[in-house]
Amino acid sequence: MSTAIRRRLIELRELKNISAGEIEKRASLPNDTVAGVENGSTIPSMEILEKLARALDVPLHQLFYSGCPPPLPNLQKRLTAEDIVEGKSKVAAETLSRTSA
Repeated sequence: MSTAIRRRLIELRELKNISAGEIEKRASLPNDTVAGVENGSTIPSMEILEKLARALDVPLHQLFYSGCPPPLPNLQKRLTAEDIVEGKSKVAAETLSRTSA
């Protein structure tokens, strides 16, 4: 796991003056889960990260970085269902027709 996430977890926990045991209690996690994540011996799943964020009362992205989320890259616009039905994507339309048959 990224050392940045481990550091952020420690930083947020200390900033809020919450013990590892209190976070585990709030998040309904087994004992030593937070210590394992903080020292790098446990690799948390997304579910555990979500529980930790909830227990710390912070948005999930704050476990990854401080401040606002970075801007998204300039991604290609996704097709809507109408675009597919209208045939703007031949591959998507073919896939849709196969699955609905």
